[in-house]
Amino acid sequence: MGLAFALLLISFTFTTVYIDYEMISSYLHSFLLIVLNFVPILIVMLLLLCATKRLWLSFSLTSLLVFIIGIINKTKLFYRDDVLKLEDIALFKEALVMTSRYKVIITRSAIICAICCIIATIVLKKLYKKINVKNKYCIISIIFIVITAGVLYRKVYTNSEIYDKVGDTSLINIWLATRQSQIRGLIYPFIYSSTEITNSIPAGYDEQQTKDILSQYSYSDIPSDKKVNVIAVMLEAYNDFSKFRTIDFVEDVYKDLHDIQKKFIKW
Repeated sequence: MGLAFALLLISFTFTTVYIDYEMISSYLHSFLLIVLNFVPILIVMLLLLCATKRLWLSFSLTSLLVFIIGIINKTKLFYRDDVLKLEDIALFKEALVMTSRYKVIITRSAIICAICCIIATIVLKKLYKKINVKNKYCIISIIFIVITAGVLYRKVYTNSEIYDKVGDTSLINIWLATRQSQIRGLIYPFIYSSTEITNSIPAGYDEQQTKDILSQYSYSDIPSDKKVNVIAVMLEAYNDFSKFRTIDFVEDVYKDLHDIQKKFIKW
């Protein structure tokens, strides 16, 4: 358990681009958040231990998994300000292409943690040889762990009420999904993101009732005198730099835009 807890602490360093000690402190002050991030790491380590019967191998492979998730998460945050989600696994090929264009973010802290894990693996390999346990007991243990993991996933790790309970919202802008994920650690929100892969049916939804309501309306073209023009300008596509007082323009390049704004509803 001590080894799994060490990996838990390491995982917390990957939740932001640069280590945020205040946020890490908030993790450590929430027992439930610690458990939610700790249990998946422990489960993976126990599964690998039962499968390989070697503590050093189970620790090293679990460490590798944590580092892969962490480094990808940190890199994605750096370039897109977005956290790693389970659905991103489907974009593995695209991610490989992107690595040739962008630098993978590996910080000094990540290197130090990796060195510590390598040293721990070497020590474990010398101190603990292959565990002498009969195969049938290992198989039984694997089955038990898998069943337990499945129950926890369905009852706990996809439960929105539990998700809403953890995380210090005073540290973030609550309207940003990325920040909402960051205050809940690395492993737990990564698993919870599986709920976003499929669209869940809202409570009380009735397909036939919806069809009945829609059937009450008739569809026809909008009369010419009732039609309006809707112009949508995406945030990343356009900006009115005249609002910045530090910029002087030789000519008013935004004149047409400002004229339109005076005549129509805008937001």
